[in-house]
Amino acid sequence: MRAFLLLPMLAGCASTAEPEPPAYAVPAPLSAMSLETDCVAAVADATDNSQRALHVTAITPLETGVEVIVEAPAEVWVCRTGGGREPELSRR
Repeated sequence: MRAFLLLPMLAGCASTAEPEPPAYAVPAPLSAMSLETDCVAAVADATDNSQRALHVTAITPLETGVEVIVEAPAEVWVCRTGGGREPELSRR
């Protein structure tokens, strides 16, 4: 008899409603984070490493873009990007 009392509660727990998506979207400007991501992807391609194996140690703003210091497992890379140009890589 008590089992019949628990069934409505168990049914309520089993059906979870999905949260509604937000009614607005915030546009993200091309920021230092996206430029950093471009640099990390470029260093990953140049070194045949995964992006997870790389560590960003510094981000320095430039007049047009940013300079990103990326540590790969065996070396350190400097990447400059922004202002519509492709990432420029050099070893440090």
